[in-house]
Formats: sequence, C-alpha cells, structure tokens
Amino acid sequence: MAGGGILSALARTSEVEIVASADPRPAARALFRERFGGEAYESLEALCHDDSVEAIWIATPTQMHAEHVRIAAEHGKHVAVEKPFAVTLEECQTMIDVAERNGVALIAAGARSFDPAFVAMREIVDSGRLGRLGALNTWSHTGWIIRPREPYEVDVALGGGTVFNQAPHQVDLLRLLGGGTVRRVRGVTATWMSERPCPGYFTAILEFEDVVQRARLYPSVGVSAVGRNVCPAAIVGFGVRVSSRFAEQSSR
Repeated sequence: MAGGGILSALARTSEVEIVASADPRPAARALFRERFGGEAYESLEALCHDDSVEAIWIATPTQMHAEHVRIAAEHGKHVAVEKPFAVTLEECQTMIDVAERNGVALIAAGARSFDPAFVAMREIVDSGRLGRLGALNTWSHTGWIIRPREPYEVDVALGGGTVFNQAPHQVDLLRLLGGGTVRRVRGVTATWMSERPCPGYFTAILEFEDVVQRARLYPSVGVSAVGRNVCPAAIVGFGVRVSSRFAEQSSR
C-alpha cells in the first residue's frame, strides 16, 4: 500500500535516513528490519520515544490520523500525514492546532506540488510571460475503485472512496498552479458498485477567489472538500532523520 512505496522512495533520498518504524504485525516489523535495517516498534507511542527519530510519516487509515498526529506532535516529532489528511475539517483543525502548540511542522504528505515540473509551471504562471491565467482543466482515470480494498477504504464515513483518496492530488495541483482560495465548489459523484458503497466517479468545478476556474474530471475515481489543509496503509508509521541542509531548504 502507500506506506511501502513511500519507504522505498525515501530510502533512495540522500537527505533522509530511515531509522525506525511502527507496525502491529510481527511479519511487517521483521520485513522492515530486513530491508531497511532500522528498529521496528509495535506501537506509535514506542516509535515516538526513540530519540533518533526527528519526523514521522503517518500512513495509517484516515480515521486514525488525528489521534496519531496528536501523539507524534506531543512527543516533539515533525509529522507528514498521508492523504486524505483527515475525515472532517474539524479533525484537520485539531491536527493543525496541536502541531502549532508543540512547535512542530505538519504537512499533508504525498503532495505532487513539490514536483520540479509543477513548480516550474507555477513559476511560468507567476512570470506572466504567457499572459494571465484564465482557467485550468485536469482529468484522470485509474482503476482505484476496482482494486482490492480494505473495508475502511470504501466507507465514506471513515474517509473511504475516490473523493477522499484521489481528489487531493488534483486539488493540490490546481491550487498550486492557479493560486488563491476556493470560494465555491460545484460537482457530482456517482456510485455504481453496490458492493462498494462509495463514489467511484466525480466531476467538479472549483471557483477561486481570483476568478480563475479549474475543472476537475475523474472518470472512474474521485471530489474532495477543500479546506485549510484538506488534502491508507497497513503500517502505523515510520521515523526518519533529516539532514540539516535539507531542513533549511524546506523551510524557505
């Protein structure tokens, strides 16, 4: 699932050192030790007590994010949270507040807006050399809804479905390229599989305060509530140590 792919990617990143993980499954902990050589704990609390861990990537089911962010932040750990960020806007605000109280960084992880190509696109928009941006369109098609899923992944009340799990990618990029704050959302969703009672399709129009319109189409997978920080996985989380050079660049 998401956590495993992210671990492999971070292992190839020179600025980050994977030092520990947490997972309730013995087999998963053994595999982590074998592949990455770090310590593997049975709980998030135990991971948070490891002084070598500076930041934690939360890769648990969405309904657990708010509580796990609280635990990590209160132990002084910086936190990256898998999308979707949380199930409700109230949970999002709670997570933001606890991070601010404890002086730690909190980010919705998995964001494509850090990709060099998209950053370059935003720089072109800012420069104005191609004229003023008037509208954006994006669409995507995947087999998310028909792939093997855990029950919580198709339960909307627990943050399941394509609206929660796929739309954040598109909203992330539209907000980066267009800038501004969303003031109105119009859209429709469709649920076609009775055995999976969650939206498998959506189309939406986001109207921003700067009047630029962004249309989002997801034929076969997912719309998301757009809030201040709105943006699943077997492992509970993993801890990393970040080089000072990387931390300085990321804070700019």
